[in-house]
This record gives sequence, structure tokens and C-alpha cells, in this order.
Amino acid sequence: MQFRYRAARGHAIAQGQPVALTLPRLPGWLAVSIQAPPGGFLFALDGSSSGGAVRLDGDGLDYAVSAGWLTGQARINAN
Repeated sequence: MQFRYRAARGHAIAQGQPVALTLPRLPGWLAVSIQAPPGGFLFALDGSSSGGAVRLDGDGLDYAVSAGWLTGQARINAN
């Protein structure tokens, strides 16, 4: 998941236009919740982001992958 964040941010910088975060197909046993502002989770051309997080929960796993709005850098938090 962190790879998706970094890839979207890199594409936004390289293309010089906003890029939306897209999620891969995930297994059915994994619950996904997305916290994003209205309009979705976007990375801007300067590398910043709209901010938000994707939480993955299931089968003993509980992680949140988030991106700060100012730098767009991805962080993984184990809950």
C-alpha cells in the first residue's frame, strides 16, 4: 500500500498534474476504510497531498497508511 502512495506522488510530480490514489484489488477478508476529504485522495504536482489515510484490518492485521498534506510522504502505523 505504501508503494501505491509513493507511486501516485511520484507520478504527480513527474507529470506536473494532480494524481488520485488508486487501490489495488485486495483479498475479501481484508476490511478497508478510507479517510479522505471530499473529492478524493489526491497528490499535487509539488508532492503535497490532500491528506488522508487508508486503514487495513483483518485476520490479526490492523494498519493505517497515511500521507501528510504538506509533504505527501507516506507513513505506516500499526494499531
